[in-house]
Amino acid sequence: SGSYFDGIDDKIDLPDVSPLSPTSQITLEAWFNPARTAGANRVISKFPGDYKGWAIFHGTAIGFQLYTGASLGEAYSAADTITQDVCYHAVCTYDGAWMTVFINANISGAPTAKTGSIGYTAQQPAIGGDITFGQFFKGTIGEVRIYNRALNPLEIQRNYLATKWRYQ
Repeated sequence: SGSYFDGIDDKIDLPDVSPLSPTSQITLEAWFNPARTAGANRVISKFPGDYKGWAIFHGTAIGFQLYTGASLGEAYSAADTITQDVCYHAVCTYDGAWMTVFINANISGAPTAKTGSIGYTAQQPAIGGDITFGQFFKGTIGEVRIYNRALNPLEIQRNYLATKWRYQ
C-alpha cells in the first residue's frame, strides 16, 4: 500500500548507482495518493541545483522533468486534474526523442519533443522529496520503479494491471 510522507521533510534516499543515472533513455514509474495538490510535490527526483537529472512531480497535474545542465525539458499530463485522496499510477518515459506522461496506463497529453542526453549528477535519487528545492510530497507513494530505458505502452499497461489491485 506504499509509504506515507508528511510533506515536510520525509524522503527515502536511494544510492547513486549507474542504473539510476541513465543518459539516453529513462522510465520513471510510481503509484501515489496525494494528500495535497498545492505546490510542486516531488514523487521521485534526482537533481540538485545544477539542473542535471530527472523528476516526477505534481501539483494539479503530473509533471515530468529532464535536465541536461544547459537546457530544461518538461512534459505535463493533459487535462487530467490531480485530486487529493485518489491513487494514480504515473509513468514518464523518455526515449531519446520524446517525453511522454502516462496516467493509469493511458497517454496523458501529447508527447513533448526533446533531444539530448540526460545530465549526470552525483545527487542521490530520492522518493518523496528533494532537499535542494525543499519540495516534499505529502501522501502515500508505492511501487516506485526506475528503468534505464523507455518502456513501451504494452509494458506500462502490464505493470499497471499487475499492481492496481493494491491501490484501487
